[in-house]
Amino acid sequence: MAIKTIILLRHGQYKSEPSEKLTSLGRQQAVRAGKRLKSIKLDKIHFSTLPRAYETAEIVKVTLAYPKKLHGSDFLHECVPGFPKKLRKKHGYTDEKKLMKDKRQADRAYREIFTFSKRNCTELVVCHGNIIRYFVCKALGIDTESWRKFDIKQCGITVIQLNKKSRSLNVISHNDVGHLPVKMQTFM
Repeated sequence: MAIKTIILLRHGQYKSEPSEKLTSLGRQQAVRAGKRLKSIKLDKIHFSTLPRAYETAEIVKVTLAYPKKLHGSDFLHECVPGFPKKLRKKHGYTDEKKLMKDKRQADRAYREIFTFSKRNCTELVVCHGNIIRYFVCKALGIDTESWRKFDIKQCGITVIQLNKKSRSLNVISHNDVGHLPVKMQTFM
């Protein structure tokens, strides 16, 4: 029975525009996340090519002494993969074309990452809160517009397993921040 384990890691705290580089705290969060994952043999590390996710992935790679190449994907970029119509104007999401483009991007990222495997494997995906929450909704089989109801801290860890034999997806954990002291837990 082949199990594919996908570990979703949100990037560390970052500076707003223009650089979007990690803050000192964000780098510390990434080191702690790497240490938290140290006992897990990773077969592959994917990352969003936005600076905050790339930098987080590089820090985790160094912390783990991971010897392989990292795999970047523009499809893992932050986006708004849907928003309830009745709330769009209130929250400023009125560009229907942008929302559809973002949903297609999130669906493409999901198809890239959430594939069944012929053997047991574990892959790390370093990306963004909205994408992770969207993936959780897809894995649970619930309305994907519900993604905004899930909280996810910076460097929070979510684990989803895909079972090839039963063709099932199971959310093992969501937003695990046990590796971060409370004072290091941030959302923005």
